Amino acid sequence: MNFAPPPLKPDRPAPRLVAALVVAIVLVGLPTALSQIIALLVYLPYALVGALLAIRRPRNLIGWLLMGIGWGLLFGFQSAPATADSLRSGTAAPLVMAIVWVKGWSWLGAFGLFVVVTVLFPSGHMPRGQWRGAGVATIAAAWLGIAMVSLSKRTSVGTADGGGSIDIANPAGMVIPEPLFSWLSTIAPAGVIFLLAALLVGAGSMVLRSRGAQGQERQQVRWLVASVSAMALAIVFTFVASALFGDLDVVYLPLFVGLIAVPVSVGIAVLRYRLYEIDTIINRTVLYGAVTLALLAVFGAANVGLQRLLEPWTGGQSPILAGFVGLAVGTQYGNLRRRVRPVVDRFLPGRALLTLLFTDIVGSTERIVELGDQRWRALLGRYRSAVRQELTRYGGHEVDTAGDAFFATFDRPTPGVGCAVAIRSAVTAVGLQVRTGVHLGECEMRGEKVSGIEVHAAARIMAAAGAGEILLSSALRDALAGTDFETADRGRHALKGVPGDWQLYALAPQTAA
Repeated sequence: MNFAPPPLKPDRPAPRLVAALVVAIVLVGLPTALSQIIALLVYLPYALVGALLAIRRPRNLIGWLLMGIGWGLLFGFQSAPATADSLRSGTAAPLVMAIVWVKGWSWLGAFGLFVVVTVLFPSGHMPRGQWRGAGVATIAAAWLGIAMVSLSKRTSVGTADGGGSIDIANPAGMVIPEPLFSWLSTIAPAGVIFLLAALLVGAGSMVLRSRGAQGQERQQVRWLVASVSAMALAIVFTFVASALFGDLDVVYLPLFVGLIAVPVSVGIAVLRYRLYEIDTIINRTVLYGAVTLALLAVFGAANVGLQRLLEPWTGGQSPILAGFVGLAVGTQYGNLRRRVRPVVDRFLPGRALLTLLFTDIVGSTERIVELGDQRWRALLGRYRSAVRQELTRYGGHEVDTAGDAFFATFDRPTPGVGCAVAIRSAVTAVGLQVRTGVHLGECEMRGEKVSGIEVHAAARIMAAAGAGEILLSSALRDALAGTDFETADRGRHALKGVPGDWQLYALAPQTAA
């Protein structure tokens, strides 16, 4: 059985509401993060890397999990909005006591999300076959451990009156009746063992996955294996060192380094192994950085103004009000990005390695003469619908349409070739024949436009194809190594307007999508 999760399919960028929600999630956490340098260093890497992945690949859970980890760690730095006396006596508001209870295990909740990341990375899906049960069991063990720890007899919390951290009775004891709570609290320490075991199993599963994975996925998993393994060792070291040497600041240094290593490793995997190319990363960094700074400035001004205006009714800083302000500001993310992007693209065009697909109808002029204008328009409409349906199914991005020709791009070669085969079958069913060229090359990206010599080469490869034929460049054919696609040598060709001779290959007619 295959341990690896299903192949990562390209997702369309997040719709506006989802993008606004992501921006709001990041913005709302910033005021708390800015209050402590350690909180900022821990929160920002997870929030920013998670936000980027969630916006670009909203169906992949990895980005959302990274943001959740950032919030879980950040919540651990949050002081309870109550005095030490009210917390000790249990007279604080029920909502405050609930916050105190969640704060008591929020860091462990972040580690539980780490376990989920180790199981789902990089596709965001559970493993296949017999390993699915193992993945579910690992995640369940981690969260069982967290649930056990959440029922400890005592918990530690910071207070709003600046008195530092105090030790109080677990608020859960006010809800769970005796003697059940006393019994549950006696087994709570074992929860840490469950969580540590799940982390180690998760790291071990990634080692196995890196050995079984191939190509780009193997390299991605290796980066995360290294960082998660380092984090797991750092956690064990921190627990042992704190037991031996007490609550010294230096004891926690390896833990913070390990925590930051995970989002950094995800970023390196993205940067180095072609989810995005280096120029595109620079372009997106400047773009999203400029948009984020602008939104942050608007959020800060609006939040401060409204908090002061409504203070007589809210009694102080209101997280709920800040959340509404963040969501409202976040809704402008799309509009602001569209305004800023042309400026950034003008000076820092992105580059990416893309699979380029060109296809058009063979003998269209003869069919127009045969059918007449009205019947041809109806047939052309069915043809375009068939092509667009397959592009959607395989995650393709339609760049341009001219007459009966289509130009589309794909993040990976396999979906692009699979789509070409599916288009050929779908168009044949409509009663037409197409010729198709597929090429793998580095292109310049300015907004939604894709340009460069590789685009011209892909168009010329299509022009060299015959009716019903799918021609591939040698670069694309090499990228298909290890797949089920069969090719035949079509010799070397001089492509009009493109330097050099090009070795082309035809996809075998019997190849299925």
